[in-house]
Amino acid sequence: MKRLFITSLFATIFLFASCSPSLSIKANKDNSIDVSFTTGFTDSTSKKLKQMANIAENEPVLSTKDITTFLTESGAIKINASIPNKNEVKASGTYKDITKSVLYSTNFITKTNNSLTLTLGPDGITSLYNMLDENTKSYLDMMMIPSLIGEEMTTQDYKMLLSAMYGPSFADEIVNGKVSFTLESPNGKKTSVSEKLGDLLTLTKSKSWKVEW
Repeated sequence: MKRLFITSLFATIFLFASCSPSLSIKANKDNSIDVSFTTGFTDSTSKKLKQMANIAENEPVLSTKDITTFLTESGAIKINASIPNKNEVKASGTYKDITKSVLYSTNFITKTNNSLTLTLGPDGITSLYNMLDENTKSYLDMMMIPSLIGEEMTTQDYKMLLSAMYGPSFADEIVNGKVSFTLESPNGKKTSVSEKLGDLLTLTKSKSWKVEW
């Protein structure tokens, strides 16, 4: 049973297929950051992911143990994770020194004395993918993510591909779902954006969001 596949959805971020998924990153006055995220799945997508990950139908898609393990291994402390229902997860943690985290080494989150930046793109996605075990990679390979496999594809083309492989409802939720990002400075200044998941999955070059103070 490969629950790590589900955990790696957060590790790579680009599979935030869910009901209003969100990621919040807050910079503190020192070199630490606080990260929190929520994500979940509709019943139909949950069923499909369970089939792909060999999870029994009567078990939850998400595991607090796996989420906690990932956050711990990526360098987080003060971790909290909960499963409000069988298809949803909420989690948070603190990175005491973000520069020593895998999130920093892959250029996913970077911090200076006066800025906090979140970056998504093919290079970062590939770096995170390469850190996964072979079994987990095989599950992500089934998604045929354009930004990961180096295939230039429009969002609509990718939707058609997913629809042919896994059905139109699954494809629609993956491609048309919105992901919300919030970056917050130590003094409370915020940058908030909402991006269509399909646009992130088909990125051909890096895209960044920043808050400065």
